[in-house]
Amino acid sequence: MWFLVLPLMQLGAAQPPSVHEVLAAEYSRGSEATALATLDRAIASGDTALQRLAARAIGRWERAEYAARLTPLLQSSAPAVRRQAYDAAAQLRAVQLLWPRSTPDANATARGAWGESLGRVATANTDIEAALAAGLQDEQSDARRGMARGLESYLRRHARSTRAQASTLQQLRERVQRDRDSEVRLVSLLALTAAGDRDSVTLDAARRDGDPQVRRAAVALSRTWLSDPHPMVRWQALRVAGDCQRAAQHVNDSSEHVRLLAIDLLGEKRCDAAPLQPLITHGDWRRRAHAVLSLARTAPDQAQNAVRELAQSPVWQARAWAAQAAVLVKDSSTLARLANDRDPNVALAASHTVPAALALLTRNHAGAMLHGAQVIGKSDTTTRRMHGAALRAAFDRIAARGVTWRDPREAIVQALVIDEATRRWMQPLLQHPDPAIARRVAQRLSPDSTRLLPHNSVYAAPTFPSAATLNALRGATAELHIAGKGVVQLRLLADEALMAVHAFVTLAESGAYAGRTLHRIVPNFVVQGGSPGADEYDPATDYFMRDEVGFARNARGSFGISTRGRDTGDGQLYINLIDNVRLDHDYTVFAETTRGLDVVDAIQEGDVIERVVIRRAESNTGSSTDAYPTASGDARQPAAGPDNLLAFARAGHLYLQRGTQPAVLHSASSAFHRDPAFAGSTLYFAQDSAGNYDLYAQRLDANGSAQPAQRLTTHAAHDVSPAPTPDGRIVFQRGLGGDARLWIRDVNGSERRLGSTERQERRPRISRDGQRVAFLSVGESSRSAVVHHLGTRRDSVVFTDPTLEDLAWGPDDRLAVSMRSGTFVVPTRGQAYSNLVTRRHGEIDWSPDGAWISVAEVRDVSVSYNGDPDRGVDRSSHERGAIASVNPSSGMTTDAGIVRIPAPRAPDDGLLALDAPTSANRSAINAAAFDRMWQRSQQLYFTSAEDGSSSQATRRAAWEAVRNTYRPRALAATTDSALSQVLHEALRARPALREEARGRAAVSSAHPVATEAGLEMFRRGGNVVDAAVATSFALGVVEPDASGIGGYGEMVIALKGKAPTLIEFMSRVPEAAGLGNTSLLVNGRYPSDGPVLVNVPGTVAGMYRAWQQHGSGKLPWADLIAPAIRAARNGYAVSPGLATTLATEREHFAKYAGSRALFFNGDVPKTVGDSIRNPDLAWVLEQIASRGADGFYKGEVASRYASDLRRGGNAMTERDLARYFANEMAPVCGTYRRYRVCSSAPPVSGGADLVARLNLLEQFPSPRSYADHAPTLHAALSAWFLTPSSRNRIADPALWPVDVGSVVHKDSARVRWQCFDANRALTPASVRGDTLACLKARAAGLASPAATSGATSESPSDDLPHDAPCGDDHAAEMSVCHSSGTTAFTVADADGNAVAVTQTLGTWGGNFYVTPGLGFLSNDKLTSYGTDPSQYGSRLPFARHGSTLAPTIAFEGNRPVFAVGAAGNAWITSAVYQTLLGALDYNLGPQAALELPRFLPGGGFGGAGVNAFTLQLEDGFAPGVVSRLRALGYGLTFVSAYGELREGYGAAVRIGRDQVWAGADPRRAGSAGAVGK
Repeated sequence: MWFLVLPLMQLGAAQPPSVHEVLAAEYSRGSEATALATLDRAIASGDTALQRLAARAIGRWERAEYAARLTPLLQSSAPAVRRQAYDAAAQLRAVQLLWPRSTPDANATARGAWGESLGRVATANTDIEAALAAGLQDEQSDARRGMARGLESYLRRHARSTRAQASTLQQLRERVQRDRDSEVRLVSLLALTAAGDRDSVTLDAARRDGDPQVRRAAVALSRTWLSDPHPMVRWQALRVAGDCQRAAQHVNDSSEHVRLLAIDLLGEKRCDAAPLQPLITHGDWRRRAHAVLSLARTAPDQAQNAVRELAQSPVWQARAWAAQAAVLVKDSSTLARLANDRDPNVALAASHTVPAALALLTRNHAGAMLHGAQVIGKSDTTTRRMHGAALRAAFDRIAARGVTWRDPREAIVQALVIDEATRRWMQPLLQHPDPAIARRVAQRLSPDSTRLLPHNSVYAAPTFPSAATLNALRGATAELHIAGKGVVQLRLLADEALMAVHAFVTLAESGAYAGRTLHRIVPNFVVQGGSPGADEYDPATDYFMRDEVGFARNARGSFGISTRGRDTGDGQLYINLIDNVRLDHDYTVFAETTRGLDVVDAIQEGDVIERVVIRRAESNTGSSTDAYPTASGDARQPAAGPDNLLAFARAGHLYLQRGTQPAVLHSASSAFHRDPAFAGSTLYFAQDSAGNYDLYAQRLDANGSAQPAQRLTTHAAHDVSPAPTPDGRIVFQRGLGGDARLWIRDVNGSERRLGSTERQERRPRISRDGQRVAFLSVGESSRSAVVHHLGTRRDSVVFTDPTLEDLAWGPDDRLAVSMRSGTFVVPTRGQAYSNLVTRRHGEIDWSPDGAWISVAEVRDVSVSYNGDPDRGVDRSSHERGAIASVNPSSGMTTDAGIVRIPAPRAPDDGLLALDAPTSANRSAINAAAFDRMWQRSQQLYFTSAEDGSSSQATRRAAWEAVRNTYRPRALAATTDSALSQVLHEALRARPALREEARGRAAVSSAHPVATEAGLEMFRRGGNVVDAAVATSFALGVVEPDASGIGGYGEMVIALKGKAPTLIEFMSRVPEAAGLGNTSLLVNGRYPSDGPVLVNVPGTVAGMYRAWQQHGSGKLPWADLIAPAIRAARNGYAVSPGLATTLATEREHFAKYAGSRALFFNGDVPKTVGDSIRNPDLAWVLEQIASRGADGFYKGEVASRYASDLRRGGNAMTERDLARYFANEMAPVCGTYRRYRVCSSAPPVSGGADLVARLNLLEQFPSPRSYADHAPTLHAALSAWFLTPSSRNRIADPALWPVDVGSVVHKDSARVRWQCFDANRALTPASVRGDTLACLKARAAGLASPAATSGATSESPSDDLPHDAPCGDDHAAEMSVCHSSGTTAFTVADADGNAVAVTQTLGTWGGNFYVTPGLGFLSNDKLTSYGTDPSQYGSRLPFARHGSTLAPTIAFEGNRPVFAVGAAGNAWITSAVYQTLLGALDYNLGPQAALELPRFLPGGGFGGAGVNAFTLQLEDGFAPGVVSRLRALGYGLTFVSAYGELREGYGAAVRIGRDQVWAGADPRRAGSAGAVGK
């Protein structure tokens, strides 16, 4: 980012320049003596940010003699630098730097920039044309876009001299017809337009395209009529193929642009005047004016009176139209009157004679003077000589005013006859400060010679602004208020057009744009305006702005600076109404519309800018201090030591800080350090240098130096949180998560459990006398502070709160406890009380002298288990969110940090913020951060036993190459933000984490055994449904905690030649389990596990119905189940996911003999690699194989199953099982951009939610990959929060009325999208309920509907209903909340058949109960209904429950192109949504789409402050995106370690014409396989 305006640290011999210096050098255009040296230093610095800016500066100088300086930049390892250097080479027209090229650029974006740049400057060359055409076949859309742009430019420039090659035209035709990227299709069509190719098949495809811009371009090229719902297409069709009949039909079109064009055509084509007669008296002046002019064209004799009446209009634009009409009807009196009109714009429209032109020269109006000079200039020599004095006087008046009216001055110079008086007058103008005028004078004085030259070539520009001024532009946005039309919200592109943004902001804040007219409207091109007096030639600035062309596109809705030649911008604006590809690299684009595109489309001639409001990011008003890490940033785990010494952890390092002196880095290795604690002068901590965490002790000398650290523990489990006693013992935590237990290490090194209770035990703290241990006991629904006496070994609970985060001993019997409401002091003996110390909370410590309590403001975030395997990653160090503190006086949020509060005193009395900067070895910090990230990825993804693919070694080598490239850059980073950027770029360069499978048919599932089962069916001639059934049963065996025959789900099927269909096999309530059965609840609560919770399962019935109705008919039913039977009987290895479920839910499995027998080794859950053989389940599956669904729902299996459950308190009978059936119905479908998306149907709400969400996001134009583009991510989040609630709308359609339509209707989305604010996050208060508060705010004219005030709370959900403690999917009577868990898989073939399935037990482990002799777990869905009989979706007999499952298939036309499903509680719809965006919007393959970092809106506790939505994020989002999210008002929590993908497992397959591709999600044991080539 250019905003890092502090000087960078010295690298090598030369001091690198600051970013500000490089920007100033660019601005100078090389006129400053030191500018070139500055750029050379930037190039030599090795800093990629500086090098990129240097390349851009060289390009913008446009001085070919400096082209050689781009050579090292073209060879940079950083794609961003190469991309900029390619563009600069094109600016310099240095084609020799671009061609020939032996190997293509390895980076897709840079590759595209090379192609675009080459096409812009290459001379006619068949090899270059062929290379660009070949690039259209690139697999990456970023590359294809650039190649298409380059080819369009190449063909356009050479259209008159060279015919395009046939192979080139064919490549372009294929892109238009088949490419998934709309920009590639559009630009390829524009390239065909440049080549004059009108292939009928291609044009037919383009006219049917889902993107209206492609259809518009097709109409323009074909020049044929097309009826179309989009106004831009209708306008184009009317323009190129409109006749009198069509014009008459469209004079009342819903689009104002189309209406006015229709009226114009009636005149241009001399049509019957009858349709015009009612319009010449129309109340709208525009329609009236257009009609009068058209009538003057087609029936001048009928227009006389109308012209005179229009000339009396109070609207000057109407009078200007009257002047045009008066010329046609030859009304000289009206023209004479209008030539003297008070408005100069009207006068110039009416002035066509020399006398009138002379009058214009006296006007104080640039356009009028220009027109006057042009009229005189067209007269004969005698007339021009006669009026030479008037022309010169007009020029001098302009000079006296000191304004830069270039155009009228040049016209005057051109109009003059060169006589002696004029020659003497012109001579001094050779020194004119405007080089264009000086050049024009030189040409007039010596037309046949070059000896007279102007003295300068660059217009003198104002002084370059200061760093502080420019830094204040960071994150600035704007609101353009258009009178009577609405508000257009802009994101200002300071990274691309810094000085244009500076000029725009300066003018806007001075009020210069207020009242200015938008005077020029060209439909399907641009809107133009913003100059004084609607005078196109009167600049808003008193200087010419320098062009800043580059990568900012002239995309629809973007704002640019109008010019009339190089470096002639003057503050006048234009707005692109379409993607104006041909304007790119010629005009400065400085802003993009983020909201209000409908307002832009509605702008008409004469509309007025009421005002422009600039909103600066609050955090940019101060100076930058991004030079070193500080204790106030993300410091954690404070530990108070002797002599006012404080230790704390930050980013895996330990720091020591004495008082308020600068903190000093204490640890410098790449190992992750955590949990400092003191015992006297000895520092204890945990460190993972040996793999897992072990405990270490290190003695600190009085002078601050440290002795070598001594390793204390060597256990295979993680040992953390040491709490040393005065006598040398250490109490510590062994294990993380559910396995966390407290142990004690005696002085002799022996170790033992501290207690015997099976519970999660964390954060031990030793009392001052060394006799007691306080710790956190973490239960399923509560947390307690427990004190354990080391002598008596007795426990006492001293404090309980479900949000308890940390505790610390005071100097006596008191504890400080931190919870979400603040930090309190509580007693450990005697009468209970709690005294508030501060509202700040997080990780705490109490100083040895009792004087201070230190608080590191972080929030403990408990991330729900989601089937994510415990792979030895210390996520507890990452599952934290920094708390943003709110300044009560300003209301602004500030970064959290460590604060010290005197205790006990009044709350916050004497609070001291420890914000002294740390001094540290920057290189060591950077090396440790990079090495930890790299090694973690190496361990998780490139040496993992879970990945058995042949490509792992190749991918591991590629990851090692990434280390070699990026580690030196990481070490050289001089700031935290620069380091973060390098780490992010390294992760972006990381090879795929799993191997994508491709073939004629493919399966993507969560387990290799299940994937192989599906592939086996394909090999034996089965179809996608056969393969899906086999995959389903196999998953139920090898992922027994996620799904199985005791579960339920939905299946979406797309078979070639048939409409998509859905098999619904959700579980349902037994007949006797309705609300009248009170025995199901004990003391008003459901049990936390066991037989009572089971609903009638549906999986077997669903699979059987799918096979009967849609199977191939080639494979017997028993063959489909055979792989599952083999796996159950022969055994399978416990996966990391299953092992983690068993450990997490250990106490629930352990209750039941059948579960222990299957999943435990004695009293200990099975672990990774252990074998499970399940002959009981094999027998059940054999019954199903031989008897179909009846083998499960009738007969011995049903009898044993129902009887056992009834003995456990369940109400299910054999009759309930026997009458279960699976439904077949239509899925919920909707359109998204050019696709049709079909997903789950009621009683499941996931499909409706997904379609509604896509309806909203569809209104955000030109999305980019959300991980790297904050506007796209913000729009995707806003669409999520604006999705209508399906609560009380979707339930079992057999028992309740279902309302899907109101959820998925496009009109609802359009209305709700009005709440979208590109510059602010929505809030819970603003979107609560069906009648959105944000819409009310918009109607009331509030500036930001998104920020509608409401009840405030620290938790984003505190002001929302809390009917069900375990979420909307569970009843309020739940006593314990378990994490929901599912599995998903997808199957497809290249013939255009696909299946997507999501199936589940409800939670990870279902009801945790295995019926003896049957070998399977059951669902727990009896808890998914309300217990109020009047409640929608309550627990009625036979009711099928709701869910958010979302198996989904996307279609292009009638052919499926992508199938996806996802698993894991709230992450299901999130993962499906995000994977779909990757496939449909970013054109990613299934593997890349699955590997996009996940986000969960509304999850966790990010603590952004008041009334805020919070997000859970996986690692992988660009640092700039994260910063922007915080600035928008989101609270953020990261749920994975650096480089780790953790939440929201998914399965995905992309379907092509000749093959399919399957992805394997690394979040679980994801497996992709394919058959056929």
